[in-house]
Amino acid sequence: MAQPIQDEVLIELRQLNAETNNKLDDNGDIIAGDYEVPIKTPLKIENGDMLNIKSCFVDSVAQNSGKIRINDEDATIQIQFGYYYMDWGFALTADNYATIRENQDGHTTPEGKLYYLGENHQHNPGQPIAEEINNLKFSINYNKFAGNKDGIAKFNLQYQNQVGTVVKLHFEIKNHDISFNPDRLSFNIDNSLNNRFHDGAFKFPIIARQGSFAADIDPDKAKKMRQTGIIFEEATGTPIPQNGNLSIEPKIVTLTRTIETGDYEPQDLADAISRAFSFTKEEANEYITGGTYSDNPLLTTSIQVKTDNAGTEPFFVASDISDLAKFISVQPFWVGTSQFSLIFDDGDNKFKLAAIHSHIYNEHGLTVIKAIGNAPKQFFANKTGGIFFNSLSPASLWEDKLGFSIPSISVVAQEPEVKTIGVVNNVRLQKLNLLEGKTITGDTVTIDTLIQKQINQAANVAFDRPTSTFGGIETVEQNFNSIDAVNPLQSSEGDNNTPYYQIEIKGAANTTKLGADNFNNKIGAIISRYYSSDSYTSTMDNSGSIAYQHKGEPIELSGSLSVRILKPDGSLADDIGTDNSIFLSLIKQK
Repeated sequence: MAQPIQDEVLIELRQLNAETNNKLDDNGDIIAGDYEVPIKTPLKIENGDMLNIKSCFVDSVAQNSGKIRINDEDATIQIQFGYYYMDWGFALTADNYATIRENQDGHTTPEGKLYYLGENHQHNPGQPIAEEINNLKFSINYNKFAGNKDGIAKFNLQYQNQVGTVVKLHFEIKNHDISFNPDRLSFNIDNSLNNRFHDGAFKFPIIARQGSFAADIDPDKAKKMRQTGIIFEEATGTPIPQNGNLSIEPKIVTLTRTIETGDYEPQDLADAISRAFSFTKEEANEYITGGTYSDNPLLTTSIQVKTDNAGTEPFFVASDISDLAKFISVQPFWVGTSQFSLIFDDGDNKFKLAAIHSHIYNEHGLTVIKAIGNAPKQFFANKTGGIFFNSLSPASLWEDKLGFSIPSISVVAQEPEVKTIGVVNNVRLQKLNLLEGKTITGDTVTIDTLIQKQINQAANVAFDRPTSTFGGIETVEQNFNSIDAVNPLQSSEGDNNTPYYQIEIKGAANTTKLGADNFNNKIGAIISRYYSSDSYTSTMDNSGSIAYQHKGEPIELSGSLSVRILKPDGSLADDIGTDNSIFLSLIKQK
């Protein structure tokens, strides 16, 4: 018996076609794998005709190759940071310790403390009123709040401190820890929830300019808060008197850099970001001499700090707020970090901020750890100072792709205290949680640091016996106490190891329902990713297609067809690009 004659009509459903109607996200960017294609010429489907997906090309190149895709949103990177220095006390200058620094607590020998650069703010008439915020009020979008599968409410806010610097405030609370009035769908956060805040992000009260609290303007952060059902309403507190109140807050600097968009190997991306933030002027003759230049804000000088502070010496604040200090020497000293080193560790499969500090170098130009001081105060000096982060953006890069927890590595000032230190009376100071390997970095001090690395016969010092002179120990060191990403590559959010994709077509004929829990009668194909490598995930010649054969009266295929590329759980695929193509085949029987 002869086979029936067949005609095949191919319908191309490509996302990047000019006629395609693409959906856009909150930032105006095309949403990958969710689009609608108009049918220019209506097609009649008659009894016996077969409709199926002939081939698919899903833009998973970056995911299949292990590469990281950097889009326009990710390419502009901003960090907000502060400076600190270490009170080791050594310097090859004509100054001695007492002529370099003025310590308000009166100590005249090094104590090994960490000091952050502060910014003085005296409340005077006419300046913006500050207040102690004791309560934050929110409302709830109940459908999103109750439907949040992770059960975590995300709070992404920002405010201005007393000197007008924008401070980011990011924290999380479990849904079941939030009590709200079902009639009003609102709730407050105050000091009763201090112990619930993610990673100790902050504690009440918060010192802020009056009326400056708002939702984070970072689109990604704002979107994530909305997705968990949280809507910021207002902040309330007690105004701070305007006269006679000195407040010293961490000086925060903002630095923005841009990298190229595209697909990166992990280490290549780390190198690109490191280079962007380490960049200085290319022409040497452009530099200003005399120790006052700071063409890269990450590394500046004590003279430039003074210049920025209207010619006066600003205070450096001990991180435990036990002391205030000033640089009083006329000679300049480095402030900040000589390194911005982001690396990718293949062994841990994690990104790491290896160094955001300034090393100590010996006379041979080698990075060293030095033993300094005299009993009872002796220290292993592993850096001269560095920077700490106040915030990093965009979150889509730092959190979603690099795997860091921004609240964990951002230093948020703790509850301020009013103290009198030396001649400085009733000053409001803030402690900072500056810990190596958590919020700052440093060269690694190990038990091997104790070993004398040089032989000095005259002093009876050798490598196989303890030295009696602590200050003589100097160790070359190449390892860092890095800040590690919380999540390994490709495991921060979502299922990036998707074993297959589902192709949903709306506007064509329905197929059979799929799944025990996730019923969807519009699935036209299932594409395995098992054999995909550094390429599009694709299927050819109807492989994976769920065929539909029409029976009964003719119907017309017209209007438009909607395409969605889904993960196994039925949600929209979030690990693909926008260059997707689906070919629909209509086989007509004759």
